Amino acid sequence: MLKKYLFLIFTLSLLAGCASGNTDIPASSTPSLPTEPSESPTEVTRMPGTLDANHDGVVTWYALGDSITQGYYSYFDENGEGKLALNANQGWANLLSTSTGWKLTNSAVGGSGFVHKGTVLDKLTGREHIDTLNFQNAELVTLAFGVNDWKGDDPLGQMDDDIATGGTFYSNMRYCIEKIQKDNPTAKIVVISPINCCRFGFPWKDWGINFPFANNGTLEDIYNAMKQVCDHYSIPLIDVLHNETINGDIKNNLPDGVHPTLEVHARMAEILEEKLLAILPEE
Repeated sequence: MLKKYLFLIFTLSLLAGCASGNTDIPASSTPSLPTEPSESPTEVTRMPGTLDANHDGVVTWYALGDSITQGYYSYFDENGEGKLALNANQGWANLLSTSTGWKLTNSAVGGSGFVHKGTVLDKLTGREHIDTLNFQNAELVTLAFGVNDWKGDDPLGQMDDDIATGGTFYSNMRYCIEKIQKDNPTAKIVVISPINCCRFGFPWKDWGINFPFANNGTLEDIYNAMKQVCDHYSIPLIDVLHNETINGDIKNNLPDGVHPTLEVHARMAEILEEKLLAILPEE
């Protein structure tokens, strides 16, 4: 009888121990009710892919060129004469930067070309000016020279001119490209042709496109040299020399014969943005 009684007490104590153990389950291990999946983080909208090399959502853009890239424009005064003025905020480069969100460093110099010396700011050639810059942080570099080389009658040269010596359109353009590539091999370089010019030439010969100077030929020859160099380096060339939207009503679009109106600057910004977004790489 005593044995049965002791066995009963032992059994009851085991059951009590198991019951008390169940109450000690950590709260964190208690199964939870299923919940709605959390929303995915909002994806950052970036400009075309590999341009944004550091993936910070902003494209760092260096714009080099002459007075048109700098923001110079022309207009007709009350006497109908073409006058020159500067409005960097309404220039095509700044308008494009505002539209795309690209971080612009505008290093354009009025009067400059690949060979021709600038007439404002540092008064250097494009080659000399580029030597003063470091493109290590650049993700996009645009080069928009040519019209001053042409109307300044600077030597065109040929593709195999010595790059180190320089002094011709071909050699200086190639030097500029290789300097940028040396500073930053991942930077995307895009060349922009000059627009047409009606200060020289004749309407029935399409103005500057077919008006030759002794040392470099026509604006068409400048364009063809650009194309040859760009093809050599596999660099995109945007052709605005033959763009009818810019050059169609050339006498009204270029009141002083060289510089576009602010309205044409705005059209250039739209055209160049469309063309840049079409040729630049995507992620």
